[in-house]
Amino acid sequence: MTARHRLLVIEDNADTAEAFAIIFEARGFAVTVASNGADALAILTHDRAFCAILLDLMLPVMDGRNFRRVQRADPALATIPVIIVSGDPHVAAAARQLHVETVLRKPFDPVEVVRAVAGACDGRACVATAVH
Repeated sequence: MTARHRLLVIEDNADTAEAFAIIFEARGFAVTVASNGADALAILTHDRAFCAILLDLMLPVMDGRNFRRVQRADPALATIPVIIVSGDPHVAAAARQLHVETVLRKPFDPVEVVRAVAGACDGRACVATAVH
């Protein structure tokens, strides 16, 4: 992977978000963190150049389910792959409803998360571009 790979992490737990940042920055990713779905959508309004999104479902303000519904409805954002990483006991059913193929349970295995993100980002151009 190259330094051009960019990951959006939507996670309200600061320790978990930091763990994701450490794991992926060590692998050359640029990591942006949002603590809820509304903040993530604000970020994506100005910058859509992410090769993948790690999404928790249980979030304040706008949860992961509502974020995913809005993301899927926007053609400019719908193509960004989403990987759900959640402790929600109903995560598999939620993933099917939200049309997400990759689901990982918390506590997460760092190797599995890296493998999932690498698969999502493989071959995707993730060069930073400003949205006007």
